[in-house]
Amino acid sequence: MSDVFDKTVAILLASGLSRRFKRKDKLLQDLGGKPLFEHMASRLAALEFPARIAVCPPRSHDLRDQLDGRFIIAPNVSPESGLGVSISVGVRVAMQFRPEYVLLVLADMPFVEPASIARLISTAEADPGLDIIHSGRGDAARPPSLFQQRCFEPLQVLKGDSGAGSLVGRPGFRSVGLSVAEPELLDVDTAFDLDTARAQWAIRQRCLGSTTAEMV
Repeated sequence: MSDVFDKTVAILLASGLSRRFKRKDKLLQDLGGKPLFEHMASRLAALEFPARIAVCPPRSHDLRDQLDGRFIIAPNVSPESGLGVSISVGVRVAMQFRPEYVLLVLADMPFVEPASIARLISTAEADPGLDIIHSGRGDAARPPSLFQQRCFEPLQVLKGDSGAGSLVGRPGFRSVGLSVAEPELLDVDTAFDLDTARAQWAIRQRCLGSTTAEMV
């Protein structure tokens, strides 16, 4: 296990109100036989970070019950205030563990691979002077993203819909983006996105089945 990994707290952001999904909680929608959020949650739970935090809305009992035990639950009492507040809640709880890095991951991104998270960690290991390592090249900063200690203060005061990507390019912060295959970064916001995710899931299962058959 890497030194950076041992000093990183993982934060699963799962407190959105699914406004673009209308009245349904998108994170509880089925994808491949399990809730949408579970894909990312189970991948993070399989990685032995010093601590894993899930930021959840206070009244989403199904979500919280299924994450409890694997994650420290951090209630976001103002989920209507936007992504920035959700990030600030998670980072503030993470500070209890005195991390050197925090990893921010969205619960509605079901296809992020452990190898992509490992690349964020190894990049930080190779260049300790980097403050931000994000998915996506150039200005197209996407989660998952890794933030070093110098970012903690501004992350804790984010508000509204300003995500952590707003720190990228800010004077005084060194950042780098890693190229990640676009299908891996699918972010489910709408019913159309969920249909796309289900189609992608079906393709992945067919490819997995073909590969298994070739190995037999």
